[in-house]
This record gives sequence, C-alpha cells and structure tokens, in this order.
Amino acid sequence: MAMQRADRAQGEEWSEAVLRRHGVTVAGRRGAVLVFGHGFATDQRVWGTVRAWADRRFRTVAFDLAGCGAAAGAYDDLRHATPDGFADDLLAVLDAAGVDRCVYLGHELGAMAGMLAALKAPDRFERLILLSAGACLLKRPGYRAGLDPLAVRSVLGLMTVNYPRWIREYAALAAGAPPDAPATVAVARSLAAMRPDIALAHASTLFQADLRGWVDGLTVPSVLVHGADDPVVPAAAVHHLHAVWPFAALDLLPGVGHMPHLTAADRVIGVLENRLKGVTTA
Repeated sequence: MAMQRADRAQGEEWSEAVLRRHGVTVAGRRGAVLVFGHGFATDQRVWGTVRAWADRRFRTVAFDLAGCGAAAGAYDDLRHATPDGFADDLLAVLDAAGVDRCVYLGHELGAMAGMLAALKAPDRFERLILLSAGACLLKRPGYRAGLDPLAVRSVLGLMTVNYPRWIREYAALAAGAPPDAPATVAVARSLAAMRPDIALAHASTLFQADLRGWVDGLTVPSVLVHGADDPVVPAAAVHHLHAVWPFAALDLLPGVGHMPHLTAADRVIGVLENRLKGVTTA
C-alpha cells in the first residue's frame, strides 16, 4: 500500500512537471477533447479565436512546443533535432493531462508532431486536423513539391546575421500581411520572445524533416487544411501528402496563406464545424 502511494505521488509529480514545463492550459466543457499544437514562430496564444469557438463545444487542451512561450526552457538540442522529439512531448502532455483519446489540431511543426504521435499511438487520436502540413518542405531528388533548398538556406542564414530584420520579414511572410497588421505583430512578438539559437534550430528541424514514407502507416482519419497561397509550405506539398495518405481528406482555402488559424479563423472554424460533426468521444 505504501509503495502504491509512493508510485502515485511520483506519477502526480511527473504529471505536474510536464504540465508546467509546457505551459498546459485546459478550458472548455466536459466531453470530447480537442488538443491544440501550434507551429514554428508562435505559441499557444495563436489559437485565440479558434480556441474561443472550441471552448464552447469541447474540453480543450493547449500547450507550448519546447522552446516557445512557457516552454522556452524545455528545448533539448538532441531530442528536438527532429519532429520525433516534439511527438514524444505531445504524448507526454496527453498523459499528464489525463487525455486518453482526442481530436488533435496541429499547425505545421505541430502537425508533423501530431502525425508522428499518431503513428506511435493511433488509439490516442480520434481524428487529426492538420493545418499547413507537409511531409517534406524542401525539394529533393524525385520530389519537386517543396521549396528551393538554396532559397531556404539563404533565409536561415539571415537569422544568424540580423535576427531582428529576419523577424520582421518572416512575420510578414508567414502572416501574409503588412508589418503593422495584427497577425504580423502577433507572429513577430512570439519570435522576439524566442532565443535566436532556438528559433534557428526550430526552423532547421522544420525544413530538414522528411516524413515521406512514414504516412503510409497512418490509419487515423485526418483532414488537411491548407492555404492555397501558403509561401512556407507550398500547396504542392500538401497535395503530395494527400495523394499518398489514403485516410486524409483535403480542404484547400483559396486566398489564404501560411497561418489560416490566425488570418482566416472564420474559415478554419467552418472547416471544424463541418469535419467534427458527431465527434463525441470523451
């Protein structure tokens, strides 16, 4: 009995440490669980309008990726060198928050983490809703759906030369808006809060990742939601992902860029209302 109490106490301490490390926030109503996983250059605050809608319909759980927001000190150079480390973090957050099964809504790097987590533990995910997702973001031999590696290398190089300038340029690119637009300001604010070396490491992880072939084993029903004008994850990349992933549907949003949840929240909510009809699993 004493050993059981000790094990339970250790488990509670572990859970509390994970929740604190990733700044986990829980809100909404009882019932089905919707978990939010943000992408590069942002933190969980980016979900604002979409989460406010979700809170009225689901129990919601949001967390910060290692290196971002409340999890600024949780980044590990080795463990997070690939999306696999972020996938393990996601599964740890589910365990710590007591979530046995959920709908997962992930953006970009958070989407990659969701795909890998669903490969490791498919029973934990009722559905994946993935924004701005791609299996591979760079052109490679036999794969022309990504970005030019030399152009990306140039962009990453600017991060090490003039980080403030890079923040301004990348925030405007990702938000698809003028420098003083609320969406651009929100992205720039999140980037400015990141350590430059961690921001560079995150970007390197995102652009160097290659999950092609992995998705062949994914059986979790999924929806790919993608801005047709995304400059970071080309539409060709999501079309490739959709073509090789038999369990994924595709909702392409014309006139929308890389951060649909920030710049076209009403359209993302429309997709969620349509695609999550009948989701009742607690």
